[in-house]
Formats: sequence, C-alpha cells, structure tokens
Amino acid sequence: MCVLSVVADDTIQVLIKQKNRDDRIIRLAGMMSDVFIFVHNAKPLKAIERHIETITLLIQQVTECGYFIADYAKENNFCQSTLAT
Repeated sequence: MCVLSVVADDTIQVLIKQKNRDDRIIRLAGMMSDVFIFVHNAKPLKAIERHIETITLLIQQVTECGYFIADYAKENNFCQSTLAT
C-alpha cells in the first residue's frame, strides 16, 4: 500500500472522528437548551420546596456542560470544523 494512501486514510479517520465529536457537542448544547426551557416552564414547581434542590442541581449540571463545551471549543477547533460543514 502506498504511503500516501495510508496517510490519506489516517487523515480521513481523524476528520471523521472530529466531526462525530463535534456532532455530539452540538447535541449536548441542544439538550442544555431543552433543560433551560424546562426549568423556565417549571416555575410552579419552584414553589414546592423539595423541587428547588433538584432544579438547582440541574442548572449546576447544565452550567458545567457549558464550561465543558467552551473548553472543547478552544482546544479542538470546534468552530472551524463545524463552520466548514
């Protein structure tokens, strides 16, 4: 097998894996949006004391996801690869 062919195959695999990771990050961002919509619409639940802790933990988790996405975007050329598609 030609060296060029091996390099091309390896490059394609790297690009495919990057695209798959980027797609999962985009899905995570969509889920985060869904959580914020849910929490916004769950105002009546906030009146029940036992739900406040759950809602708070949910928002904290979504915030951590936001930090993860920000770090991922900085370190993995996320914007460049996403905009190229």
